[in-house]
Amino acid sequence: MSYRRQFSKTISIPVSISISDPSASGENVSRSGGSVSINVNGTSRRYSIGSNGGGHSDSISHSETIDVNIEVDTNPFDSSIHSANNNVDLLTTAVGAVSTAQVASIHESSRKVAKTIITGFFKNIQADISSQMLELKQKVEARLIHLQEQAQTLMDKEKQMQNDYFRTKTRYTKIFEDLNKELENRVKALDEPVFATVEHITGETHRMLTSDFTETASVAAAENTVLNNRIGVALAKKRANEAIRQAVDFLQIQKQTDLAIRKSTISSVKGSDASYYLPVCFFEANDKDGVQRDCTYDKAHLPASVEKQIDDRVFFNKEAQTEMSESDRENVERYFKANVQSVYQDSTSEHDIRVMNTINKLFAV
Repeated sequence: MSYRRQFSKTISIPVSISISDPSASGENVSRSGGSVSINVNGTSRRYSIGSNGGGHSDSISHSETIDVNIEVDTNPFDSSIHSANNNVDLLTTAVGAVSTAQVASIHESSRKVAKTIITGFFKNIQADISSQMLELKQKVEARLIHLQEQAQTLMDKEKQMQNDYFRTKTRYTKIFEDLNKELENRVKALDEPVFATVEHITGETHRMLTSDFTETASVAAAENTVLNNRIGVALAKKRANEAIRQAVDFLQIQKQTDLAIRKSTISSVKGSDASYYLPVCFFEANDKDGVQRDCTYDKAHLPASVEKQIDDRVFFNKEAQTEMSESDRENVERYFKANVQSVYQDSTSEHDIRVMNTINKLFAV
């Protein structure tokens, strides 16, 4: 629809007036007065102009009020607004529909994306687990094969150890059986009459108990009692004899020891010209550097000049050396071989046997 608007505004209009009075010269010029009238929108001003000249100036303030009437036709605008409103409603409806469709599309897309992600995630996890299971299966199979090989190795070692154990057991059992048999033979050899008597009594007792002569049991018991008493007395005598023999051996050994100690020690000094003998060990060796000679003695009791005397008498005076007697040599050889045999008699290794043979060869040289 249309509407009117009106407004007024006052505008000031300044007016400036300047008048110059005329002048004249000469003798024949007449002069007379005059005036100037000014009317500005009802404002009148009159100015006198004298004949003598001069001037006037003045200003007048004047204002005009302007009234403006405006008529505005809004029908086209209202029509465009109504059309725009309809278009906005249609746009709102379309936006709502589009928003609904978009929400539904987003929901469907999100569902599909979520389904795809979940399916891909589970497939990835399944593939990862499958690969790990395959890897672990291969490791387990390899470990099982390794364990089976180790188990087979352990079984072989166990079998070998059992064979070694049974072989060692058999060897030592045979050794102990031989020792027991030898000990039994030696014990029987020491008390052979007693064992023979016991075997004879055992046979007779078995014969009497298993035969029909049961009436002779009392007589046999009496005879066995007497025989057991005699055997006990014989054993007592034998043990007493062994004790006496051991006592005699002990006293004899003690007597020999005391005699050796008295011969080996110096009890007192009987004179300033007495002679004492101390052992001296000397040796001579040939090597790549030549002949090496040396001697060892008790330097606390013998002077240093003894070494020079030993060199002169032993190393440089071959005629003064005495040879070992045949009996002493045999005793030394028998003692040496007995010691070597006692050390290596139970050894069965080739190394020990080779060492024993080398020692015997070196001793023989």
